[in-house]
Amino acid sequence: KIKYKKYIACVDSVTDEKLEKAAPREKSDKLLGIIGRENIFAPDGETTIPPSDKDVTFILDFGVMHVGGIYLDVSAKSGTKLTFSAFEAINENGTVIDSERRMLVYTCNEGRNEYISHTRKGFRYLLVNIPARDYDVKIHNIFLYEWRFPAETLSDFCCSDERINEVYKMCIDTAKVCMLDAYVDCPGYEQNIWVGDAGVTALVNLCNFGAYDFNERFLSLIAGSVTDGLRRLYRTNNKR
Repeated sequence: KIKYKKYIACVDSVTDEKLEKAAPREKSDKLLGIIGRENIFAPDGETTIPPSDKDVTFILDFGVMHVGGIYLDVSAKSGTKLTFSAFEAINENGTVIDSERRMLVYTCNEGRNEYISHTRKGFRYLLVNIPARDYDVKIHNIFLYEWRFPAETLSDFCCSDERINEVYKMCIDTAKVCMLDAYVDCPGYEQNIWVGDAGVTALVNLCNFGAYDFNERFLSLIAGSVTDGLRRLYRTNNKR
């Protein structure tokens, strides 16, 4: 639904270049009139979305991939439906790399609402859609509670090639969000245990985090799952 909407760029709008390229905005001389949008992550900050006969949609960029529960603190009228879409990337064509399982629709009670999503979501970008309405919606805060193993880097790496330094950081960040209650294949889509993926992430862990107990527990989980019955079932259903 989001893909086919008509986008408008107001005087005080800010648009990502990739998104503008994919879906050019219709220019408008109107003001959004959003008050305090720079305070959305500030302690005791507050952003007011004024009444509008059109939906207001904005995207928050968390910088890198994270995994956890989405927290929101908003004030609105009863029945207001806020839609959140958590996604990983925007490619060069402006296409959002998305998954429906990372959608969240929250129906507000009257007054102030605080909520944490029940399921863990992995994302970098969070799209927020506020429907057309004749009243203010106040956003007190939107953030993410990280739900993952508390891996912290004990080693360090640096060289004269800045690109390689960035690759190293990317690898470290990726390993962290793939260590939940066990090694998983990815933070966003499946969040499932796959031994092949774990073989890579485990090496990053052992070299950089030193969480040997995490590795030991994972091996115990895998060993416990390899039963004769499971092997027979797998071989029956796998033509290889």
